[in-house]
Amino acid sequence: MVKKKSPTIVDVARKAGVSIGTVSNVLNRRSDVPMAEDTVLKVNEAIRLLGYRRNAIAANLSRQKTYELGMLLPRYDEYFVKFAGEVEQIVLEKGYHLSVFSAPEKPELGRRHLELLLQRRVDGLFCHGLAMPPDTAEAIIREGTPLVLFNAWGWPDDIDAGRVNLDVATACADAVLLLHARGCRSIYYLGNRMAAATDEQRMIGFAEGVRRLEQLGEGECAETGVIDVGQKGCLQELQRLIAEHGPLGLLVFDDFNAFSYMSKLLEAGCRIPEQVKIVGINNTSMSRLSYPSMTSIATPYKLQAEAAVRMMMARLGAAGDESAEEESAASRIVQIPLTIIERKSTER
Repeated sequence: MVKKKSPTIVDVARKAGVSIGTVSNVLNRRSDVPMAEDTVLKVNEAIRLLGYRRNAIAANLSRQKTYELGMLLPRYDEYFVKFAGEVEQIVLEKGYHLSVFSAPEKPELGRRHLELLLQRRVDGLFCHGLAMPPDTAEAIIREGTPLVLFNAWGWPDDIDAGRVNLDVATACADAVLLLHARGCRSIYYLGNRMAAATDEQRMIGFAEGVRRLEQLGEGECAETGVIDVGQKGCLQELQRLIAEHGPLGLLVFDDFNAFSYMSKLLEAGCRIPEQVKIVGINNTSMSRLSYPSMTSIATPYKLQAEAAVRMMMARLGAAGDESAEEESAASRIVQIPLTIIERKSTER
């Protein structure tokens, strides 16, 4: 059986009654070349009737550009999925495709995914600060691949990569002040030391909040400290603090852990928010649907994604993109502010 020959750009031009160059301009979406609307419609109709499929890979390689961007995550969870979704939507509108990979707690898998993305000749790479080490980032930049990091707290300042970080520390400091304003004189951070730099930012913010209370002359807390969610006897320690220093204020690593311990404390007979007031982090659906509803620090996914894409477009030299040109003149490190959404878990 003879395989049917696939239609070519020449066939499309003949069918539409236009030149090959006009078809090429339509396919490449050349905004700098004026074309009548009926011409574009004729070309698109010819493409549809012939079933023409463009070899995008070959076309992009001929221009030394793939219009593909990569993203490397340490794992998939609600924050990462939502952030990647926002970035994908924005880059699609700019004519790019986004490939996303993760390597949860498996460095070798992460290296393989990174190598695969670079083999695809992605035009640029988004990467979470925990998904690759700084020396790998430096090697990628030296090879000429634009790199935009997100939540790369504590990275060396001399790495020439754009960074879009959530200002978690400031939000956590604000949460400490909120708990104090709601009547808590004992305030603890319930952290997760397994989460490395993510946990560190929360602890920095917690310490700053305690310092700001003292600086503002709001009176010292009766007791402050840090407890790890995986610590043996964590629940019993919280019950002791409630009995001795209630009402107890808790800033918790994330909504999942906040919900978990709120449920355990309720089951143990503690009253929320009368005896314990709780602030989670990430403002997930869990915080809204829990009972009582949970105060949480909201993550501005779209705002962070827009900043990351602007920075990437500036590094790619997106012609005519005013926002990209503005971003190129801005700082390499952008801090995204977070907002506390107060609910019943911190009521007076």
